[in-house]
Amino acid sequence: MSSDRRGDHNRLGYVLQATTVRYGALLEDPLDVPWPVAEYLTEQIGVADVSCLTRYVERGKAQYEHARGIREKHGF
Repeated sequence: MSSDRRGDHNRLGYVLQATTVRYGALLEDPLDVPWPVAEYLTEQIGVADVSCLTRYVERGKAQYEHARGIREKHGF
């Protein structure tokens, strides 16, 4: 897996996907997560601006690589 978790947008996107999969599924669109959840995760990982999540979604390749890696690593 070549998951690039550099940059706030990738770090936040990865954490968001890893969090949502704990509740049963990876989201097709990470922007569908309730915004307070994204804000909470942003604070937890030290990202300055939650709106960077839109950049993660715009670059769909990382989103799919991260989802694949999470599935492989955790057996989902």
